[in-house]
Amino acid sequence: LAQHGVSIISTPYAEVQHGDALFSFAKYQAFGINMTIGTDAQPMDMLRNMRMARDIDAICRARQLFQRYPEDGAACNTFADEPQYPRLDAGDFYNAATVNGAKALGRADIGALAPGMKADIIAINLNDLAVGPYEDPIRTLLVSAVGNNITHTIVGGRMLMENRRLVGIDEEALLAQGQRVFERFLDLYEAYDAEN
Repeated sequence: LAQHGVSIISTPYAEVQHGDALFSFAKYQAFGINMTIGTDAQPMDMLRNMRMARDIDAICRARQLFQRYPEDGAACNTFADEPQYPRLDAGDFYNAATVNGAKALGRADIGALAPGMKADIIAINLNDLAVGPYEDPIRTLLVSAVGNNITHTIVGGRMLMENRRLVGIDEEALLAQGQRVFERFLDLYEAYDAEN
């Protein structure tokens, strides 16, 4: 995969909802594969997905969850032969959601704040009781912040959300429309689900 320039998009929150998890983010990255993070489940919260990717990777690193107990009651480590991979930090997961995602798309104009880049910016309020005290802003973002801490969104230099309100959009009408679409989806899902 690394030799052919393949990027992997991990959608950790969606995977966990189906009882799956990637083993392990650090493993793929150690092999030189461009690791990215995406959203594929409600809530569409990239901060939550970055945190989930980090937490799953920490579980994989600790290997405490991956035990099985044979009939004789002896415990064995399912991944005993798996080597330890370099420990990742908050910056690795932040990069997966930003610069690595841009690389996966073959885009040199997004993924970072620099001259010549698209003006795609979010402002995040870390001064929040739910976030608590902070030290390194990227680590705090991953460990404590949630999507509701995002106060402003600018895409291509255009303000789309200001002070947590969508600009030029009736949010109540949008929520009602989303509910109608979801209810239609549920009706179709029940009609076509092989397992009822």
